[in-house]
Amino acid sequence: MIKPTVGRILHYYPGANDVVTGPAPCAAIVTGVVHDREIHVRAFGPAAGSWSRPNVMLLQDQDQPKPMTSYCKWMEYQVGQAARTEQAEALVAASDAEKTLTAWVNNHLANALVSAGLSHSDQMRFNDTASVVTLPVEARGYDYEIGVSIGQINSDSTEQAALAKSVALHAAGEICAMSKADGKDLTLDHLKVSAQAVPPAPGQKTSEQA
Repeated sequence: MIKPTVGRILHYYPGANDVVTGPAPCAAIVTGVVHDREIHVRAFGPAAGSWSRPNVMLLQDQDQPKPMTSYCKWMEYQVGQAARTEQAEALVAASDAEKTLTAWVNNHLANALVSAGLSHSDQMRFNDTASVVTLPVEARGYDYEIGVSIGQINSDSTEQAALAKSVALHAAGEICAMSKADGKDLTLDHLKVSAQAVPPAPGQKTSEQA
């Protein structure tokens, strides 16, 4: 979507029995904005003449015009330019988000995982928009992945550390729950004090992915 602002040029398409004459589209300038899909314009004919047209529908994205009704559209180059700008901004935002998450994992989550008795891999993975990081962890024969959204992270170091501890303890608790389902006796106390694997129950796997 392109935000309409006063002074921008676009195309005006006359409706049935419109006072605007000449082949469509006509050049028009935005003279007022009601909202993103409704504007006031001054439309210009191919030779002489111009007309004020209030409350004209502005098509955005996949919008379709109403039959017999005037409307405005952005020119193709404007739509392409807006798409390229959005893509570039998204790439910058993704890079910034990835840096933020990486620093958070290194500064807070790694220490919290160790305190909870979990070893972790350095193979952090980010989703397409880099708004979530997943980090593989391992505890006494169990593989697990924890995910953290950048939306949970703020600029307060104390709250970040508390969140990291909460995430680490949740991951450890989930692993302990899996161990019990697999016939093992694994608790948070075991994770914190021992690096020895709990023997698996007969016929059971020694590693699970969640």
